[in-house]
Amino acid sequence: MGEKLLEVKNLTIGFPGETGMRTVVDDVSFTVGYGEIVGIVGESGSGKSMTVQTIMGLKNRDAHILSGEILFNGKDLLKMSAEELSGIQGNDMSMVFQEPMTSLNPVKKIGWQVAESLKIHTSMPDDEIHGRVVEILANVGLPKPEELCQKYPHQLSGGMRQRVMIAMAMICWPKLLIADEPTTALDVTVQAQILQLLRKIHMEANTSILFISHDLNVVKEVCQKVIVMYQGKIVERGYTEEVLYHPKHDYTKHLIAAIPRNK
Repeated sequence: MGEKLLEVKNLTIGFPGETGMRTVVDDVSFTVGYGEIVGIVGESGSGKSMTVQTIMGLKNRDAHILSGEILFNGKDLLKMSAEELSGIQGNDMSMVFQEPMTSLNPVKKIGWQVAESLKIHTSMPDDEIHGRVVEILANVGLPKPEELCQKYPHQLSGGMRQRVMIAMAMICWPKLLIADEPTTALDVTVQAQILQLLRKIHMEANTSILFISHDLNVVKEVCQKVIVMYQGKIVERGYTEEVLYHPKHDYTKHLIAAIPRNK
C-alpha cells in the first residue's frame, strides 16, 4: 500500500466563463502520508478550499475537473461511483468546516447529529452508538456529554460547536481528517484549544490531517509539512520550519512578514 494515504496528481479545476474556462486550481500535486499533518496555506481565492472540497466530493456543480487524479489508499476518488464515495465519506475520510453553525442542523439534537455517521456506516446497536457518542464528546473536551446529547446547536458556544463538529468527524475514526479553516471564527484562546485538540487526535489515533488555513502562524502550530498556494498554483512546499525560516517564493515571504511578532 506504500506510505501515501492521499495523493493528488496534476489536479486542474476550472469554471466556464464568457471568455472560456477560468482555471482556479492549476496542476496541483501533493501527498499526505499515513499519520502526517500537512498544511495548505494561502489567501482567499488561492484554490486551497476548492482543492480539499474536491477531495471530499463536495465541489461546486459548476466546477469542471479538467485533469488529474485524487488517489485515496491507491484508488482514484474521481472515478468512483456515488455509492463507493459515500462509503468513504464520513467513514475513512471526514471534514471539519470553518463555521459549524452552517454545517450543524439547527433542528436536530447534538447526540443525533454526532451519531449519524455511525448509523450510516455501521450496524452497531443504538445503545452502543449512544455510548460511543458520549465517549467521543468527552474525548473532545466537552463537559457533561450525556446532557449535551439533548441540546441543540444554538444552545452551545462557538468553541463548543466546533468541538461537536470534530466529534462528528472523528466518530468513525477516519484515516484522514480534513480541517478547512477550523479556527478562523474563534477567539485566540478557543483557537489554541482547538489546535491542541487536533494534535491530541493525531497523537492518539495516528489520524492523518490535511489542515487548510490562510494563517501561517496557525499552520506552524500543528503541521509537519506545509504547501503554499497562490492563484491556484503551489508556489512552495516543504517541512514547516524550513519554509518558515528559509522561504524561497516572494508570496511565502509576504505571508511570513504578516505573522505577528511577540514583543
